[in-house]
Amino acid sequence: MQILPATALNWLAQYRELYESFLFCISGYYDQAGILGELVQEADRASVAQFMGANASAALERPQPSQPKQILTALRELAQSQLKLNNPNSGSDGWLTDDALWLISKTTADRIRAWLLQQGVTGVPDSNIRLFDEMQAYGLIIPTQEDKAVWSCEIHADSGWTPGCPLTLLRILPARIWDTPDARPAPFTGKITPVAGVANTPEPSATTADSISTSPSAIISDPLADLTFSLFAPEEESLASAPLPSEPADDVDDIPLPVAMTTGNTSGTEWTKIQKMFQKQKLHLRGDDGVNIFACEVKGPRKTRLVKGYLLDKPELIFGNSVPEDNPCLSVISNV
Repeated sequence: MQILPATALNWLAQYRELYESFLFCISGYYDQAGILGELVQEADRASVAQFMGANASAALERPQPSQPKQILTALRELAQSQLKLNNPNSGSDGWLTDDALWLISKTTADRIRAWLLQQGVTGVPDSNIRLFDEMQAYGLIIPTQEDKAVWSCEIHADSGWTPGCPLTLLRILPARIWDTPDARPAPFTGKITPVAGVANTPEPSATTADSISTSPSAIISDPLADLTFSLFAPEEESLASAPLPSEPADDVDDIPLPVAMTTGNTSGTEWTKIQKMFQKQKLHLRGDDGVNIFACEVKGPRKTRLVKGYLLDKPELIFGNSVPEDNPCLSVISNV
């Protein structure tokens, strides 16, 4: 769909500086788009702030500090007023020792992102790994000896409590969070011990995907993959024929990984059969009333949508050892 007619583009082309600003703006280079870029960024800030429940006018009136300062402000606010620290008898969001503040990596990243969006901040990294990389580049966190952002640590409270397995933590200087030592809470009564190995989880890449075995024996050992490939395996007589064309509107993924696939060309009767076959595998969660399908809300910067589907109890059946981070924009609201 063409938004601007040819006459408008021809008019813009008469004014070189304006046309350059327009091209930079629609390409996402707001820093080079001049006043047009500023207008788009201001509108985006107001839209995000209003969507997240903040005051759009107040968000626009506030000067925008640099991203490192924004992230540090979020860290200080969270650590001082929202995160649970130093619980001696159960889990916490973080632990303060004499020389470091240790925060649960995923919880901290999700909270930072939500806080920044609520303040109308744009350009917030949507990936935890990207956010960790930026925090490390800005010097906001202390890296491991391998120069990684995330530490793997064992935690033992003097009361005897322990999580039972190493946790992935961010290490921060307490002086960055509290202005004076007197303002800090009492240190954690226990030990936090870094262990060998780094907890950074790389996002799936083409190299990773290519290295995974795609032999039938490797895939069939997975019950979900076994069901999936049996549903979409072609009939014997169609093997010699040309492959079916893929329509852009169809949700068909042809990839060499053992993941679930759905097709947009399935009729209602066929889809009911597929659902029943899948449910017999007992790989999904069920509601308290026995219902199989859950409703989830997806919140984006400008839109909110409702999706329905199954919830798998063990996501590693789909993703293997590379289970991605939870999506902070997705929340389960009910079973239907």
